Amino acid sequence: MAVAKLVNVRIIYTRMLFSAKDGEKYLCTVLIEKDSQAYQAFMAALKEAWAVGRQRHGAKAFCENPTLAQVFNRAYIKTDGGLDGKGNPVPEYYAGCIGFTANSRSPVPVIDVTGAPVLEGDSRVYEGVRAHVSVDVSPVCKENNPCIGRYLRAVMVLGDGDRIDTGSGGAVSAQDEFSDLIQHGAGTDAFGEVAPF
Repeated sequence: MAVAKLVNVRIIYTRMLFSAKDGEKYLCTVLIEKDSQAYQAFMAALKEAWAVGRQRHGAKAFCENPTLAQVFNRAYIKTDGGLDGKGNPVPEYYAGCIGFTANSRSPVPVIDVTGAPVLEGDSRVYEGVRAHVSVDVSPVCKENNPCIGRYLRAVMVLGDGDRIDTGSGGAVSAQDEFSDLIQHGAGTDAFGEVAPF
């Protein structure tokens, strides 16, 4: 197992960090710019995990001197200009990045830059927010299917970065979408009239 501390990356599918349906995992997708420190840290963790996988599961599962494409395939990593696992083009918001989904079977600790817990519904958590993400990168071989797992350890939300429309409906909060229409006067009804007490 290698631990990768990915500094200043972007995360999407953030709602799944806080809630998972029965039998599902807590997760988010991590986008790492290819020219970043985080990319170097992640590649080092992948290299270490590949070497451990070779020792544990043999050369048939984890060959010597793999190509980058082989490593990315075994770690389920998407990259700009490529195709996803279903053969569809990787979304445009991957431009200049690699991305992968990291998950956890138990709730993921999420904090802000002061170390305070960040709870579900916090407006600082949105699709595309910048964050520091700690991930275990480990070789796995289940049912003759060798791969490299990516397991969430913790997330620190930085609260910066442009929103990304993933098409999942979570790109904009209702407060942001209707900010110009929200009525801020206490005691008013839906028509802006003073409500009787």
